[in-house]
Amino acid sequence: MAKGMRGAFVLMALLTLVMTALGSLLLGYEFGQTALEGVSPPERG
Repeated sequence: MAKGMRGAFVLMALLTLVMTALGSLLLGYEFGQTALEGVSPPERG
C-alpha cells in the first residue's frame, strides 16, 4: 500500500515538474514573440 502511495506521489511530482517546465517554456516563447512583435513593426512607434 505504501509503495503504491509513494509511486503516485513520485508520479504527481514528475507531472508537476513537467507541467512547470512546459509552462515556463510556453511563457518564455510567448514573451519572446511579444517582444519581437514590439520591436519589429515600424508603424507602431
